[in-house]
Formats: sequence, structure tokens, C-alpha cells
Amino acid sequence: MVSTSITPEAMTLVDRPGALHKLAAILLPLCGLAVAAWIAYQMLVPPTASVDCSRPRGTCELKVGSRERSVKIAELTGARVSEHRVSKLGTLHQLDLVLGVGIADVGKPTSSSETTAELHAAAAAITAFLASTQPTLTVSWVQRVGFPEMLRLALTGGTLLLLGVIMLGMWVRRTIVVDRLGRKVRLERSGPLRSRRTREVSLDDVRELRERNDRDRSTIELVLGDRDVWPAITREPSNRPALVAARGQLEQVFGRALSKG
Repeated sequence: MVSTSITPEAMTLVDRPGALHKLAAILLPLCGLAVAAWIAYQMLVPPTASVDCSRPRGTCELKVGSRERSVKIAELTGARVSEHRVSKLGTLHQLDLVLGVGIADVGKPTSSSETTAELHAAAAAITAFLASTQPTLTVSWVQRVGFPEMLRLALTGGTLLLLGVIMLGMWVRRTIVVDRLGRKVRLERSGPLRSRRTREVSLDDVRELRERNDRDRSTIELVLGDRDVWPAITREPSNRPALVAARGQLEQVFGRALSKG
């Protein structure tokens, strides 16, 4: 976003990131950190899943962590371990209770070999319970996260953090104050990942206004002296109107046309 304040004595032009850029730069790292925290939590405190069946009660209580649900034993016809997705990194398994009108899944799919073995044991125990007159049955297992799931989460979190750092690196606030009476120009640049940089030069030291076009952005630069270049405004092609408006204001206050670099 480019804002301009013009008085007979001075002109102030401020180039700052838009609201969407700021929001993305803040939310992306937070989401990446949240994924990292979730990975650590799943590794250190994996939830326990259980199936508690009681014929006198007439139900099987399904519990995964703090989540609970109930199914009627009369509707339960069997139990199986299903394969949800096959990838290059492994196969995901989940315990399913087969009902007369559908499937009740218990827990989340996992590729952990230890948990998968426990799922098969639980499915066999539930199948045997349904075929017997046993009054109660309780089976439980630790819902461990396998390497493929952990790797996907880690890649997702790392990507979000990287994108957030890139967005923070592109978060730059540039300020140009032209003092017409004192014939001075104050330049300032700052950002979350940048140290504040301020410079004051004479109006005569600004030798050239130059526009440099790259593939994905255009930049208006102030050429100070012979070689020193100070970026004033950077915009993507989609925000061309803001660049054109700022270019006209800079050409007016410096009294010279923009050159192409």
C-alpha cells in the first residue's frame, strides 16, 4: 500500500505491505509452529483408543482420547482392520466396526507397525466376543503416529515456516520525505527481519529516478551520487496502478522524468 502526503513544504511517500501480506506473514509461521507443536505432542503423549462392550448394557463404548461415542451391540456384525491409503512411504491401517447400516471407525489411520498389530488383535477379540456369550469385553491400544504421517506433518510445518520467513523478509516499509524548503531528502527503510536504516541527503544528490523491471516485480529506485541506489517502491505487476501513481508523484517532486533501468 502506497500513501502520500503533500504540503507546500514537503512530500511524504510511504510504501508498506498490504493487509493480506501482513496477515500471511503472521499466520504462516504460527501455523508452522502449531504443526511442530502437534508433532511433539503426538510423539510424547499419543492418545489411547479403546472399545468397551457390555451385553447387559447393550452397547459398545468407543473412546479415542477425550472423544467418545456409542454403538449398539445388536447392530454390530463384525470388526476388521482396513487399509485407508497406500503410499510410497507405507500403508495406513484403521480399526472399523461393521454395523448393519454402515461402518464405525475407531481412531485415525496409522502406519505404525506396533499399533497395526494391536488393531488386528483388537479386531480378532471383538469378532470372538460377538460369536460368544461373553458378557463384557474391553480392548485398548495406543494410537501411535507412524513415520509417513510424521514426515508429512514435518514437511507441511517446514513449508509453512519457510513461506512465513519469506513473507516476513519481503515485509519492508519504505519512507521518503522530500523537504522542498530545506532541499533535503530523508530516506528510511525498516521491517520485522531488517534493521532500521535511515539516510538524509541533499535534494541535489538524487541524480536519477529509475524504474527496474524484473520478471515478477517492478522497482522504482533513487540513484544517489554516482552508484548508490535506494529502492523506493516495489510492486508486483498486478499492483501496477499504485506504481504508476507513485511514479508520477516522484517525477513531480523531483522535477525529472523516470528512466528505464
